Amino acid sequence: MPPRGPSAAGAGAARTPARSADRAPRLFVLLELEQLGWEPGRCDWHVAVGRPTGEVVRLRDGERTPLEDLPAVLAPALTEAFRQCDEPGRPADLQVALPHLLLGLDVDAWQLGPDEPPLGAHRPVVVRCADREQLPDPGDGNGLPDGKEEPLPEEERHEREARWKWIHTHGAQAEVLDCEDGLRVPVPAAESLRGLPHRTVPVLCRYGDHRFEDDRVALVRIVHGGYGVALWRRWRGQADAVCGEFHRRAGDTVAGAGGADRLPELVHALRAGLRAGKPETYWADGIALFYDDPRRPLPGTGDLLEAP
Repeated sequence: MPPRGPSAAGAGAARTPARSADRAPRLFVLLELEQLGWEPGRCDWHVAVGRPTGEVVRLRDGERTPLEDLPAVLAPALTEAFRQCDEPGRPADLQVALPHLLLGLDVDAWQLGPDEPPLGAHRPVVVRCADREQLPDPGDGNGLPDGKEEPLPEEERHEREARWKWIHTHGAQAEVLDCEDGLRVPVPAAESLRGLPHRTVPVLCRYGDHRFEDDRVALVRIVHGGYGVALWRRWRGQADAVCGEFHRRAGDTVAGAGGADRLPELVHALRAGLRAGKPETYWADGIALFYDDPRRPLPGTGDLLEAP
């Protein structure tokens, strides 16, 4: 098993200039979706404004909305939230808290009106895991080897905080988990993922290519592995989707950020470039960013953790 922790980060991270723990807090918009167990095609939803203090103030709520109707139904609530949070020349971030079964939902591609750009091309859009505390146990597909015990919640929380702090302070390195030489491979078990260096940002190249395992299992393993940041692209079976180019460019983006705090804005710039038809951004078609700050829990998941 690879060595763990900051001592395992190696010279690659040491060459990256140190950065602050994350971006200065600003107002942001939080969208929470709750999938209904008896109606998996419908969601309850909540739109809120998040303040730099950590306080989250709900604006509007809805019930039993079909997944396909969410963009139109949510448009008025999101528009009002953006009005309250946007600054001149700086659209507010949209954080989308999704249950693990919906982490692949393409919220960044939603349009709130016929003449509106996709949300992700206009502002930073990131996804978070809304049910981290209720993820499937190892027997339900987490993928831990036989005989391995699931870490205690407190242990997992400390590991997640340590990884988050490292990639925001010392820089990060991408690790493609599901693709080798253009072929889909299974994402390693959660226990193996915990053994990767703290500088690691998991990357999925072939999300949506159902060849070895279900995508939700891959994402559950990443979340269980203690990661708060991950990148993937939605695989649509494109003949021109060159894996090697995606691997290289995703790696350059993560390493060149200098700290994971810049990734939401870098991914936003890529999406805006795609919208504008810039050829140098074609590799990022369908890109998604998981960015789940352990020090700023979602409403209902415990007390606000003190920032290190």
